[in-house]
Amino acid sequence: MQMIFVRNRDVLLVGLLAFISLSALSFTIHKIVEDARRISPPPTPIAIAPTLVIGAHPEFFGDPHAPFTLVEFGDYQCPPCYYAATRIPSLIQHSKGRLRFVFRNFPIESIHPLAMQAAVVAEVAKRHGKFLLFHDAIYANQISLSSAWLNTLLQSLHLSKIQLQQDESYARRAIAEDVAIAKRCGLTGTPFFLLITPQNRVYRLTNIEQVRNFVPL
Repeated sequence: MQMIFVRNRDVLLVGLLAFISLSALSFTIHKIVEDARRISPPPTPIAIAPTLVIGAHPEFFGDPHAPFTLVEFGDYQCPPCYYAATRIPSLIQHSKGRLRFVFRNFPIESIHPLAMQAAVVAEVAKRHGKFLLFHDAIYANQISLSSAWLNTLLQSLHLSKIQLQQDESYARRAIAEDVAIAKRCGLTGTPFFLLITPQNRVYRLTNIEQVRNFVPL
């Protein structure tokens, strides 16, 4: 009987320690995020039309009629962009219909050799109504990114190499437009975030957590 009590006590102790560790980890992550948000320079207003920031053919994550719009200029091989991709669904969910998200391309080919190829495939997928699926899949598998993997993803979305070839020039024009707008807004690296308010004001964010400065979450 005593042995059973000791074992149960050990189990309870392990469970308690695990709970304390998880609580400490959660607090640490929250503190790091809040410190980054507090230390970073404040959001900066930019004089540019919101329609130019959003683009001509946006694909919205979240409620397409949400009053706030978060726009990211990103690179599919960029590790910080991967972190942003893991945060955005939570921000949208906690905004309770107040925030929508748009992704635009800024491939940095000098350090990411597959960034342009991935962006081209993304734009082709968008043209055929498959962009949201593509975006989620590529960031979920960023570490596995290769030309062969992109071809496999293309096939899984029921898009052919012929469609890719036919739409490539269109895709490259769309990417060039994204890059031009990003440079006009003062992009210095990826990910680069802009927030559009219900009053149609555009703000450049230093980091994604600054969304909280505008949208109650």
